[in-house]
Amino acid sequence: MSPDQRKAFIEDFGSRFKGPAAEGLIKGIDLDFTLYTKTIKLRNEFIARLQEFFDKYDFWLCPVAMMPAFEHKKSEDNLDVDGREFDYHTACGAFVSVFNVTGHPALIMPLGQNSEGMPIGLQIVGSYWSEPELFHFANQLSELTQGFKAPEGYKE
Repeated sequence: MSPDQRKAFIEDFGSRFKGPAAEGLIKGIDLDFTLYTKTIKLRNEFIARLQEFFDKYDFWLCPVAMMPAFEHKKSEDNLDVDGREFDYHTACGAFVSVFNVTGHPALIMPLGQNSEGMPIGLQIVGSYWSEPELFHFANQLSELTQGFKAPEGYKE
């Protein structure tokens, strides 16, 4: 983007989205070369640490989001998580975005429902190039879960 386009994008995006995820995106768009190289170095160090984890373990089981599924909302809305408010992107993306940064394969599958009947997901993360094993493990694990059931009033 040209400097003028970048400035316009940052102003428009910043006026519509709030919170740490939006701030991070804006900061990333406005990086200079020195900060960019430092960021890439930190990313590579993080990837190396995560790979050390996968030297010991086959998979990492993680939540998908900070809460079970919820009725659709605008992405500008804050979400209540156990009595605390979080911006939409943090509440929904904090557990999945990290693997977008590292490039590790991740699979999300239905685990069951909460007491209100809303779906709860499970994220399974694997080492680089472990996709076949990831799918095989998820298939085996699916036999132990409740699977997906659409909440009352929703279509499958």
